[in-house]
Amino acid sequence: MRHIVHIRIITNNGLVHGALELQNLGTGGPIDSEKILVFEDAPAGAGAAKNAGMSVVMVPGPRLDSSHHAIADQVLSSLMDFNPSEWGLPAFENAKT
Repeated sequence: MRHIVHIRIITNNGLVHGALELQNLGTGGPIDSEKILVFEDAPAGAGAAKNAGMSVVMVPGPRLDSSHHAIADQVLSSLMDFNPSEWGLPAFENAKT
């Protein structure tokens, strides 16, 4: 079973704390953060996800300094480069090239 997850980053004075509110939209039950793969473009969001025990694929903008990439588990230049099998996920269906 796959889950759709809504993630809200809790902030205080604009600072990301990494405390995340997770809601399983399918059953309303708790979600194991270690089983969540987050796609993020900003260092603050990537850091919050990592602090919550999630895996992060970062797709940063071209102007972001590469020193911010270290927090991510994987860095891609485009979402089109994402390969689900590298994460133990099934291949995309009807993928267009």
